[in-house]
Amino acid sequence: MASLGSLGVVNLSNIGSVGDVNISRIGAINSVNVVTTVDSINISPNPRFWDGATEAGVQKSFVLTSSGAWNATKSDPNNIISAFTASGTGSGTVYVTVGNPAAKTATYASITYTTGSASVVLNVCISGTIRGEC
Repeated sequence: MASLGSLGVVNLSNIGSVGDVNISRIGAINSVNVVTTVDSINISPNPRFWDGATEAGVQKSFVLTSSGAWNATKSDPNNIISAFTASGTGSGTVYVTVGNPAAKTATYASITYTTGSASVVLNVCISGTIRGEC
């Protein structure tokens, strides 16, 4: 419980995940400001095409925009991604390098970037049309 002077008492224990509560006193008037933080993350371009490049070591860059610290996990059953930026803070450039997809007959993989409750899936496309994404 917090006293707001002449306005009474407010129960702050039920705010939960709404955000931070800033209480300021201005003369005899008190105010409560609830500040919410919305998680957001985006990546561009998406999907990313390797334009039929099937040699090992081809690297592409992406612009990742994030509201905070983020982590990445890949879904790559044929192991065509040999390296990728796995974590970071805020916005910036991330990289993905493919191994040798021609030797594995693989044409796609994906990487999911997550910050808080928000996520975005990057589709890595070597060739063809896959699941309507590439």
